[in-house]
Amino acid sequence: PDPNCPLCLGQGFINRQSGSTECDCMLKARLIEYLSPRYCNSKMMKMTVNNYSCNLLFEDFNTFTFNSFVRSFLILSWTKVPMNHKTVCGFDIADAYFSQHDKIQELRSIDFLIIDLGYDSKNDFYSEVIGSLLQSRSELQKMTWINSRFSVETEMFSKKYQDLGQFLLHEIHPNFRKVSPTKGVL
Repeated sequence: PDPNCPLCLGQGFINRQSGSTECDCMLKARLIEYLSPRYCNSKMMKMTVNNYSCNLLFEDFNTFTFNSFVRSFLILSWTKVPMNHKTVCGFDIADAYFSQHDKIQELRSIDFLIIDLGYDSKNDFYSEVIGSLLQSRSELQKMTWINSRFSVETEMFSKKYQDLGQFLLHEIHPNFRKVSPTKGVL
């Protein structure tokens, strides 16, 4: 509970004639924990959850807009069925593959994986490990959103992620829908 909450005075519940009920500050605390610090301060966007409950490729989105998409989706889906989610970058995926713990299994099986690309330094393993993870998640029918700082068809993307752009465009493309900053899901 929020120790400064004027409604429950830091108790986490409110006594009413019909019994005690959970205070809104408890709901807010659970929601903030669910969103994670990265998304809790982003703005809400008007969206329909059904249009975004699939594998999506966001290209050329700025961080603030993308984070708002994620926050909005997580809040709207949370009211129906909360899902486990995690945000990773290329480095995190490579680290998971080469760690002694079974971190990669978590990335394969988590309900909703958000992959943020374009900020990593060049690494020869990214294309292979990210492609393998995407293939596994596709086979398990797990939802994945990829946010790329620039189009996967550009030379800049290829410099960092070698063949991953071609893999996304040709191998895994039928399982992903592109999202336009101006038009939404294409």
